[in-house]
This record gives sequence, C-alpha cells and structure tokens, in this order.
Amino acid sequence: LKIKMYLQLMIINKSGGLVYNQDLSPQAAQLDSNDWLRIGSTFHSLHEIARSIPPGRSSGIVALETSSFALRCLETITGIKFVL
Repeated sequence: LKIKMYLQLMIINKSGGLVYNQDLSPQAAQLDSNDWLRIGSTFHSLHEIARSIPPGRSSGIVALETSSFALRCLETITGIKFVL
C-alpha cells in the first residue's frame, strides 16, 4: 500500500487567477510565483474545457491520478477551486 500525500495547495478564483498557494511538504516543487500563476491559470483553462466537452452537465476535472501523482480539485458553488 503506497500512501500519497499532498505537496501543494492552490486556491484559484472563478476567473482563473491564483489567489493563494502553499507548500504542504518539503518535497513540493520550488517554483517562483510567476510559474505558480501560470500553473493556476492553465489548470483553470483545462478545467473549463473539460467541463464543456461532454453533453449535459459536467464537473470538469475533479481528480487526476497516476502511479506517482494525484491531484484533487474541489470547487465551491461560487466558482473558487481548491486544488491539492
């Protein structure tokens, strides 16, 4: 059993701007603030594209998992995204 831990927290507003980011582990990538702004904006764009592709209602990207990576996105009714 492999235990996964979250390395980074990002809070993205409803227009795609990164509001807050925090390292949750010393193993988190050490990027500068501009890189985190780009990552937050890119994730927001991909989330919106994923929401619009299927017919009917979709939640966009809720989770991504690989053998070495896990991402979770929790979206509030106001459009704020908490990405772990």
